[in-house]
Amino acid sequence: MQVGRAVAFVAVTVLAWVGERPLQSAIEGRGGSLASAVATFANLAGSGYAVAALGVLALAAGTWLRKEDLTQAALVLGAAGLWAFLLVQVGQLVLAEQRPIEGGAMRFLALHGHGVSGHAAAAALLILPARDVWLRRASARSRHLAVVLLTTWAAVVGWSRVWLGMHFAWNVVLGFAVGFCASSGAVAAWRERT
Repeated sequence: MQVGRAVAFVAVTVLAWVGERPLQSAIEGRGGSLASAVATFANLAGSGYAVAALGVLALAAGTWLRKEDLTQAALVLGAAGLWAFLLVQVGQLVLAEQRPIEGGAMRFLALHGHGVSGHAAAAALLILPARDVWLRRASARSRHLAVVLLTTWAAVVGWSRVWLGMHFAWNVVLGFAVGFCASSGAVAAWRERT
């Protein structure tokens, strides 16, 4: 199963990288439409800061309401978030690509790069802690609904980064992979402790 996911991730990343400019011109936004408003909202609400604030709120609510599953999910999200932040920073240093709106030139090992989408990583972080920790005692239907909603949210955040000219599609795919891997590792570590 893990090998299949890795192969799929590599294939999607390579395809997105090969089609970098055509994909960008097909997805990138023009003008002030509803799509632009949605992209702007997703840009603001999908940032790492927003996800960190959500984690702090979940931790406070879980503690105050004595909801152990919510408290544990917030802690797992926090651990995953720290790992994702570090991986995104390293990725942006190594793949120091300029934003598409800045010309998109690839530079390696330079400061202020944008080769990995931090927004996409933050959006992908939410899925596994919600499904496997917070909703672990919920019905299969509730867990499935949460995954569908959070995956849709991650897709909207990823799309917004391309629409606004902040990243190429392959940068978003890398961000999703970082977020998913960080949260997968944090959930696995949490499972070992419980």
